[in-house]
Amino acid sequence: MSLEDICLKLRFKLKPYEYFKLEQCFRKAAVAIILHASKMGFEALYVRRAYNPSDPWSGQIAFPGGRFREGDGDIVETAIREVYEETSIKLSRMDILGLMETFHPLNEPGLEVIPVVALIKSKLNVKLSGELQEYFWAPINRLSKGNAEVKYNDGRVGCVEAYIYDGYVIWGLTARITESLIKILQSL
Repeated sequence: MSLEDICLKLRFKLKPYEYFKLEQCFRKAAVAIILHASKMGFEALYVRRAYNPSDPWSGQIAFPGGRFREGDGDIVETAIREVYEETSIKLSRMDILGLMETFHPLNEPGLEVIPVVALIKSKLNVKLSGELQEYFWAPINRLSKGNAEVKYNDGRVGCVEAYIYDGYVIWGLTARITESLIKILQSL
């Protein structure tokens, strides 16, 4: 199957961005799942958030993204703006394949997080903002699911279900989004 065929099928599995209306965005955030097709299949861009005591996701592996702001035309604009602010990657609406179902973080259940799926032709230069500490590209089909010990922001340590790749532990909301993405890609 060609990349174009895969993208077409993927678009049918995702929601069009018109699905999320502007008036519904004020308790929403967007994360961008930036995909790149390689010999290993799709790779996704993950980032590690910088350590910041006021950030509830401090130090965790995440997708680039953030909260909707007044002035964002819609949730896709939020994703495009946040990606640029955090990574200096300039996405356009042409890169957007669609949106996934809404997720709610367990530590802030009133917030709706909408994953925006984008496909880029090649890995672009990443220049991290102060909000982020590092980034990596992970082949989606090489992520292994298991249990990992993590440290919560309040200092507690716990064992959680996570995806592991090259020493990185992807857990919490990002793991739930990743799991949903894997299921979508496997259904193509």
